Amino acid sequence: PSSSPWEPYRGAMRLEITTDDYPQETSLKLTYIPPQGSATTTMSGVIHDITVGTLTQPSTTYKYSFQEGIVTVGTYVLEVMDSNNDGWCCKYGSGSVHVYQTNFQDATSSDYKEELVYRFSGIFTDSHKGEFTLSTTFS
Repeated sequence: PSSSPWEPYRGAMRLEITTDDYPQETSLKLTYIPPQGSATTTMSGVIHDITVGTLTQPSTTYKYSFQEGIVTVGTYVLEVMDSNNDGWCCKYGSGSVHVYQTNFQDATSSDYKEELVYRFSGIFTDSHKGEFTLSTTFS
């Protein structure tokens, strides 16, 4: 028997960020939160960090993929920040974030299912923080 706290995960995660009119002000941090009582912190902490100035094209969708081994079943926190404290709204254009999980049907197949697990396109000023969960089943 394995003592690992991680559930097997045959899948991946895709993050899509659509920028507003001032993309260079946007930064993002994706963090994995290990299960309560977990002795292993191998995957805890920041999984991906997009710093201010990285995103440069207005009204553009940037796509990032995270394969199995990088992501696992569990809870994640996504924080979007705006260095000018004017957020993603209204006269500065509309930005959004979408997170999808992809589960492969079995280890010998390339067939997969994809599900939206997190979406944010609302109003914020300096930052927005949201939480989502990757699981081995779809809702």
